[in-house]
Parts: sequence; C-alpha cells; structure tokens
Amino acid sequence: MERKEALPLRKLYYDPSSIGRLVYPHAVWRSRRGILLTFDDGPDPASTPEILSLLERKGISAVFFCTGANLLKSPEVARETLNRGHTLGIHGYDHRNMLIMKKADILGQISRTGEVFRDIGIEQPKYFRPPFGLISPFMIGSLQKFGVQTVLWSMLTCDYLNDSNIVKFSIRNYLNLESLVVFHDRPSNLETTLSGIDYLTETAAVKKIKIGIPAECLN
Repeated sequence: MERKEALPLRKLYYDPSSIGRLVYPHAVWRSRRGILLTFDDGPDPASTPEILSLLERKGISAVFFCTGANLLKSPEVARETLNRGHTLGIHGYDHRNMLIMKKADILGQISRTGEVFRDIGIEQPKYFRPPFGLISPFMIGSLQKFGVQTVLWSMLTCDYLNDSNIVKFSIRNYLNLESLVVFHDRPSNLETTLSGIDYLTETAAVKKIKIGIPAECLN
C-alpha cells in the first residue's frame, strides 16, 4: 500500500506549479484556458513529423520549444511545424543548464537561438522555456524587458523515462483544466510520447476538459 505521506512529494514532482510560482512568479505555470500541450528539445526529423501527424489527426495545436542547435540541423522541420499551425518557442541553444550560467551567457543562448530562427525565415518566438526548467529567478523579470515570456509547466509527463505506465500515472492523477503539459520531442521516447498523447486526449474527453490553443492558453 502506498504511504500517504509520500503523496505531496509525488504531486510536487509531477506538478511543481504551486511551489514554483513562489520562486518564479513572473513565469507562466498554468494554462489559462484549457489543456495546453508543449514539446521540448526538437525539432528532429525522426520524431517531430510523427508527433505533428498525430496532433493533426486530433485537431490539436501545441507549442514546440526548440533548441538552436536542432534548428540548424532541421530547419525544414521547424518550418513545417509552423505551417501546420503550431507555435514555436526557444529552449536555449544547446540545452545547457541555465541555473549556473551568468546573465550574459543566458542572454547569449536566447539571442543566438533567435538569430537561428531569423536565419531560417522564422520570426523570433516570444516564448521561452529554460532547459530542465531551471534558471535564476532574477533572470525571468529581466527577460520580460526583452519581450521574452518564460513558460514552465504544471504537469510533467516524464515521457523521457520511456515508460508508458509513468506517463499514464501522471495524466490520470494530475490532468486538469489548467494543465500546461510537457512532452519531449525525441526519437528515444517517441512511441511513449505518441501513446501518451493518445491517453491524454482520451482522459480529457472522459473528464470533459477541452484542449486549448497556445494563443488563448498563454495570453
């Protein structure tokens, strides 16, 4: 039998928003209008097209947080993501932990990735998610002055662990009408991610919670 005292810690792992909002009050932690799906770490030609096809079949618009390095490798995948009606965001240039970075280095990661976006013909996104969700709290307010909105999350699917049971546990127990959901756009966990999207949409239908669109969920 599961020990009841362990449940609060488990909830904070899958849904850190209640504590996180105290540390990062200027970040977006929860969706403002329906469930919002987000995908980190792409684009990748071995995973992004599969995710896009499934989202299209389900009529879902999502946010894809891209690294600058992957944008350089697969610009056509990023353009296709945008053309299919999704929103793009910045996820740093090379997925380095920003909590231990100096301010100039963080701004450099963001501006360098923004430059890659512009070089491939895409306007620099206004949304940003730090790798691992870690950044100095003092930086988030500074980023707002540069027109960058930091977006974190209220539901971690843990699909990167490549265990569908863990993903289902997270969705089953923590999905709600304010869920800002994180999946990962990686070939290594693609099947787990795709099955997780299926399970999330089924669960949302049972709970009668709508899946929103980025413009409404983040603004």
